[in-house]
Amino acid sequence: MLCVAAAAVAMPENAPAQTISACVSNQSGAVKILPSGKSCSTKTNHVVTWNNIGPTGPTGPTGTTGSTGPSGATGTTGPTGPTGTTGTTGSQGPTGATGPIGQTGPTGQMGPPGAGLNPRQVATLRWYPANQAGFTFPAGNTPLGIAFDGVNLWIANLASNNVTVLSAKTGTQASFSPLGGGGSPYGVAFDGTNIWVSNFFSTNVSVWNAATGVPASFSPVAAGANPAGIAFDGTNVWIANSGSGNVTVVNAKTGAPVSFSPVSAGNGPFGVVFDGVNTWITNENGANVTVVNAATGSPTSFSPVSVGSTPGGAAFDGVNIWVANLGGNVTVLNAASGSPASFSPVPIGGSPAAVAFDGTNIWVANSSSDNVTKLRASDGTNLGVFLAGGGPQGVAFDGTNIWVTNSGSNNVEKF
Repeated sequence: MLCVAAAAVAMPENAPAQTISACVSNQSGAVKILPSGKSCSTKTNHVVTWNNIGPTGPTGPTGTTGSTGPSGATGTTGPTGPTGTTGTTGSQGPTGATGPIGQTGPTGQMGPPGAGLNPRQVATLRWYPANQAGFTFPAGNTPLGIAFDGVNLWIANLASNNVTVLSAKTGTQASFSPLGGGGSPYGVAFDGTNIWVSNFFSTNVSVWNAATGVPASFSPVAAGANPAGIAFDGTNVWIANSGSGNVTVVNAKTGAPVSFSPVSAGNGPFGVVFDGVNTWITNENGANVTVVNAATGSPTSFSPVSVGSTPGGAAFDGVNIWVANLGGNVTVLNAASGSPASFSPVPIGGSPAAVAFDGTNIWVANSSSDNVTKLRASDGTNLGVFLAGGGPQGVAFDGTNIWVTNSGSNNVEKF
C-alpha cells in the first residue's frame, strides 16, 4: 500500500486553461488526472502536464452576416474640401415674364429745325432764295424795329417819332397809319392782341390794338432809361432799358409791372428774345448775354454768356439763340445750356444788327454793308448775300417773305 506524503504539489494556479495536469506514481506509474486546483504528494508522485489544444484547424466557412446594428451618432463636420472645377454652362432657361414699364424719362432737347417746305411759299411758287425784284415801300425817317402781327408789318421810325403800318400782302399803309409815337420809337413786339413800341428817349412804351390802331387803355407803360429791344413771353412783355442796365417786365394785359421787375442785366441791355423758358438779353456794351428764367426773373446757372463785340438783335430757332454782333459775326448758342454751337461764331462782316428766323433759315441785316445774309439754321452755312437799301437795321418774317428796314433809305424792303 502506497503512503501519501504530507507534502503535496498543487496544479499551478496560473496554468493556462488549455493545460492538463496529472499525478504519476513513482512506484507504479499510475496516472491520476488532477482536477483544477487539486494537488498530489511530491514524495511518491511527480506531476506531469500537457497541452490539450491541438494545432489550429482549417478556417471554417464564413457565417451569415448578422443584422445591422443601430446607427452611431453623427460625427462632427469635417473641413470643407477644395473647390472643384467649374462645370459646363447649362442651356439657357426660358425668358422670364416682362417686368412693369418704368417711369418716363425726361424730355430730350429739341432737334434742329427741319428743312420742310413752307406751304405759303409753295403756294406762291417761291422756289428762289430771296425776292430781289427791289420791292420797297416808304416808311418814316430812320426806320429801325419791325414786327409782324399776322396781317400787317409795324415799323418804328426813330427820327420821325411815329410808326408805319403796312399790309404784308400789298405793302400799302393801313387806314390808321402812321401812328404818333413817343420820343424816338425803337423796338417793336406783338403779343397776339396789341403792338408794343419802345420809345428810346421817353422812358416808356406805347401800346396799340393791332387791328384798329387804338391805344390801349394803359398806354403808355413806364419803362427804364432808353428802352430799346422788346419781346413777349406769352404772358409778360420784356423791355430792355439800355440806359439803366435792367429790364422792365410788365403784364401784357394790364401793363402793370410784375413782382420781380425790374430784372438786372449787363452793361447796355439792348436786344431781347424768349426761348419758351428763358429770356435772353444782349448787353451791347458788355459783349455778353444775360439769361434769366422768364417765370421768376432769376438768372440761369450759365448766365451771363460771352458773345461777340457789341451784341444787338437776337432770335431763337427752336434750338439755338442767334446773336448779331456789330463787330462782324453772329454767335450761335444752345438755348438749353448756353454753350456755343460747333459752327459758332458765323462770320458775316458788314456790322450785323438784327436777325430773324423763317422756319428753316436765319436772316441777318448788315447795317454797314447794305445787304442781308441768309444762313442755314442747322449748320450756319451761308446760303447767299442779297443787296438791300441803306443801313439795314431791322428784319422780320411774315410767313412768306422777309422784310428789312433800311434806316438810311427811309423805307422797308420785301425779300
